[in-house]
Order: sequence, then C-alpha cells, then structure tokens
Amino acid sequence: MIPVLSLLRGINVSGQKLIKMADLRELYASLGLEQVKSYIQSGNVVFACPKDRVEQIGTDILSAIKTTYGFEVPIQTYTLAEWKVIAANHPLMDHGEVEEKFKHVTLLAELPDSERLENLAVPDGDDGAFHVIEKVIYLSCPSGYGRTKLSNNFFESKLKVHATTRNWRTVGKLLSMLEDVQV
Repeated sequence: MIPVLSLLRGINVSGQKLIKMADLRELYASLGLEQVKSYIQSGNVVFACPKDRVEQIGTDILSAIKTTYGFEVPIQTYTLAEWKVIAANHPLMDHGEVEEKFKHVTLLAELPDSERLENLAVPDGDDGAFHVIEKVIYLSCPSGYGRTKLSNNFFESKLKVHATTRNWRTVGKLLSMLEDVQV
C-alpha cells in the first residue's frame, strides 16, 4: 500500500454535483482503498492504495462516481512522492513579498501544448504572476485569488487541458495527511 491523494474538480460548488464527504469516503472504501480521509468539502481525498492499482485508481474512482451519482468529474491522483515534489518549493513564494495565503497551485491533468504554453501571459491589469513546471502552475495572487484573472478557467481555456487549483495552505495540509497514512 502507498499513500495517494485524489483531487476531484467541480463537486459541491454552487449546489452542483453534490457529494457528501462521508458518502465519498464510503465509495472509496468500497473500492478496496484503506485509511480514507477527506479534507474540506471540495473533493480532496487521501487514502492507502495497493501499489499495483496506483496507475488505474483514478479511472476506477471516476467510474464509481459516474455509476453512483450519474455525473463525471475531472480527477487527478498523486502519490506521496509526487505531492512532495509539488509542495517542496513554490518558486514565487517571495513574489512581491506577498503572504502565503495568496499563493496557489494549479494542477494540469496533462502536459500542455508547448506553443500554447509559450503564448501564455498574465492578462493586462492583473498583478498576479505564475511559473509553470511541467504540469504544475505555481501562482502568486497579491490581490487575492477571487480577484485575479489567473483562475482555473483561465488556464483551462488557454491551455486546453483540465486543471484544478488549490491554495498553498491546502497543499501543506494534504501533504501532512499523506505523510500520516500508515503503510
């Protein structure tokens, strides 16, 4: 068994695609996953997964959600080792001496097209900044994530890939939860 994190995008937002976290944890357990824990209501789930199922588990979870709830949601999965790399160092932590609460990470489901990536720029009038490392976009949003144009939808529309965004505190909390999984 190894610690794994799954991030569901778009559940429990504005009354859409509602899934109670207790029910979601039960669904994961029904798939043979152990030590299932969720963090807040937005589909962050940490669990112990058999090593031989890590590559397939996202597809299994997606299928179970579609069967149980009748809708699909984008899902991304990360092992503890992968999440440690993401959490190791936010390259924009010192950007404009902005507090940690204004730091975020947007996680891309796949590598974006290099040409689209080359043409990606901070929109005029936005005081934010971003730095892309493979499938991870590190954000600094001095005016707050709610005010920046560097939203999840912005990156999805410009790069044409599914994405999900988490604030830096959530990144740290999920790392702690992953490290607590007993293997």
